[in-house]
Amino acid sequence: MLLHLHHRGVAVAYPFARQDGRLVSMLNAPEGARAMVVFSYAAGEARPRPGDEAYSKAYGQAVATVHNALADFSSQHERFHLDLDHL
Repeated sequence: MLLHLHHRGVAVAYPFARQDGRLVSMLNAPEGARAMVVFSYAAGEARPRPGDEAYSKAYGQAVATVHNALADFSSQHERFHLDLDHL
């Protein structure tokens, strides 16, 4: 999904592919196998500023941009069903 957004010009941190084209590497760690992905840098601030109208407007615009860019997104992975039992 992040690559899809990146290819549509949305400012997101996206995964870098390995030389073999894969996105995920597996590492041996003391607790067992761990997945590793290397992402691009995501500029921005670490926390929102509640009550800041300009921030709220920028956030709303960003959410709308992501929503619009995902209109033609499809995935081979099945989404889980979110219902009251899950929540």
